[in-house]
Amino acid sequence: MGAPQLPAGAACLYSAAAVDLAVDRLAVRLAVRLWDALPIVVCLMNGALPFTADLLRRFYFDLELDHMTVRRRSPAAGSGQAAIDAQIERPLRRSVAGRTVLLVDDVL
Repeated sequence: MGAPQLPAGAACLYSAAAVDLAVDRLAVRLAVRLWDALPIVVCLMNGALPFTADLLRRFYFDLELDHMTVRRRSPAAGSGQAAIDAQIERPLRRSVAGRTVLLVDDVL
């Protein structure tokens, strides 16, 4: 299987191997901090799903997993609002009170 074709004018900034190495390094740093914490890993759907899966495959400690769906809406043009409005469409099923939470998002 060859390298994927890029759209015209696009350039590959990082190889797949470089991305894997960066995820490996991040996973080790997180594992050191979370090893005994029994964290809840919260994936913000749907964008963070691939990255969350990559991290979870590298974790060898106990954890719980949950996900939530948040819809982001940009303010209407001319509304004067500077902030982005967010609405929770699917809340967490597990309580995070008093727990260590690893929030994984693709935009944040």
